[in-house]
Amino acid sequence: MSDFIQYMYLFIALWGVLLIGLTFLEIHLAMRKEKYVGLVLPLVDFLLAVILTMMVPFLFPIWFILVFAIPAIEQTIIYYVCRKIVNEKKTELERMQLTDF
Repeated sequence: MSDFIQYMYLFIALWGVLLIGLTFLEIHLAMRKEKYVGLVLPLVDFLLAVILTMMVPFLFPIWFILVFAIPAIEQTIIYYVCRKIVNEKKTELERMQLTDF
């Protein structure tokens, strides 16, 4: 196997580990008490997508922004799902406290 293919496999593996790590970090940040901390990573990803799209103006910019924004979209979905879980737990806890009185 050539060196280029080995480096390509290594790059893909490291990129996958990075995306998985960012996903777990987003889940952790979204489950915290603070409401807006979990929106930091999607915002940074979206800004990076816009910046990378501006760096390649001669191709189709709309496709580039869609491809580069996929992690931001994924993290935003994770944020809203986790916030829904947190809010459901919070309302259930409040309901239990009201029944205790």
